[in-house]
Amino acid sequence: MNNPVFEPLLNQAQITVDSGKRAAVLQKAWDRFYEVHPIAPLAIADEIYGGRKDLVGMWKILQMGRLTIREIFTCRISFL
Repeated sequence: MNNPVFEPLLNQAQITVDSGKRAAVLQKAWDRFYEVHPIAPLAIADEIYGGRKDLVGMWKILQMGRLTIREIFTCRISFL
């Protein structure tokens, strides 16, 4: 991010020894970042849902409660 307000604040935070002052500078940097980019995704969902009309055996997954990607790829579960 090339921003004339944001960059100096980060540089100032890096050289500020006092933790209280550094926190205040970082808060100003965060406020500026939020003004420019109001949404900053920090994580993505680790659950994926999908289905097709011709899928069979889904009731077994519902009975188990959950199914991990590792279980799918290691073929530890029989769907039929």
